[in-house]
Amino acid sequence: DMVVKSVVNKSGNKVFIIQSIDRQMDFEDIARARDMDLDELLTEIEAIVHSGTKLNISYYVSQVIDEDKAEDIYLYFKEDAETDSLEEAVAELGGEYTEEEIRLVRIKFMCLRNMNVRPKKHLGQHFLTDQSIARRIAGSLTADRCSTVLEVGCGTGVLTRFLLEREDITLYGAEVDTESIVYLHEYFPGFAPRLMEGDFLRMNLAEQFPQGVNIIGNFPYNISSQIFFQVLEYRDLIPEVVGMVQREVAVRIAEPPGSKEYGILSVLLQAWYDIEYLFTGGEKVFNPPPKVKSAVIRLRRNGVQRLDCDERLFMKVVKATFNQRRKTIRNSLRAAFGDFGGAEHEFFSLRPEVLGVAQFVGLTDWVQRHLRG
Repeated sequence: DMVVKSVVNKSGNKVFIIQSIDRQMDFEDIARARDMDLDELLTEIEAIVHSGTKLNISYYVSQVIDEDKAEDIYLYFKEDAETDSLEEAVAELGGEYTEEEIRLVRIKFMCLRNMNVRPKKHLGQHFLTDQSIARRIAGSLTADRCSTVLEVGCGTGVLTRFLLEREDITLYGAEVDTESIVYLHEYFPGFAPRLMEGDFLRMNLAEQFPQGVNIIGNFPYNISSQIFFQVLEYRDLIPEVVGMVQREVAVRIAEPPGSKEYGILSVLLQAWYDIEYLFTGGEKVFNPPPKVKSAVIRLRRNGVQRLDCDERLFMKVVKATFNQRRKTIRNSLRAAFGDFGGAEHEFFSLRPEVLGVAQFVGLTDWVQRHLRG
């Protein structure tokens, strides 16, 4: 009977503590309700967290510990500590902080580690895990024309951390995954007010960043091309982009005319941006590992303010020719715009991958004149 009652009491305590923390009750009230002192309650909470149960005690930590103190202790566990040992932490930090403060922040750290942000296939997520790659990406952004930066797809914050360390930029985030948002709010509380929940592709950047914004991120695989089309839409507001994408996409964007990889994005982005292929990343730097290699590219706005042609028609001409890239330019343009009254252009016998931006501009001007005629 004694053993059964003890197990029941322990189980009852666990359920009560979890429910009370979910309701954000003060720890003193929880302890009093179960006839415990605070030390006994913290022992119970530690056991619950060690079992893998997800708890969020940030509300209580923020009530009883100064924000700067809590951040210092948290950074110790996050960056300096080799183990979760309370004894080692007290020996290292005990001169400045009480054992209770260290213990509470240690529990918060373990709680956050238990938050399981699962990469989701339907969102194209492959979370970057390599710290050195993340540091290199963060350092690749020059931000010399604009200090405002938007990270697209913050994930588990591996890149976010290094961007937040830069004192020359103001970082914002765009994240659509609710698990990531909860995790980032807890892991980077100071960043939380600048983390926007929503789809980057639906954002009105002119309203949110009227003075301009740089774009950076480990871009989700399934929308990487769409992200660059969004960049094109707001090209006059975006002076720089640094992105990790599938290697084939990076090659396509940076490729000069004359290759089979050269395509729609190559022409459109190269019309308004200078593009650099920076470096390649292997499959094992992600969770889960993708089946292809990745690469980091940098786009910097060039000096072109306006093309010497109708820019909307320019995009239509580029898309029309590459959408039927095996056909000659004559056949693809006539399928899209008509026969131009039988008129011929010197490029009509060519295929689109041999034309550079300037040649597409000239071709667009010709199409516009002959459409009018």
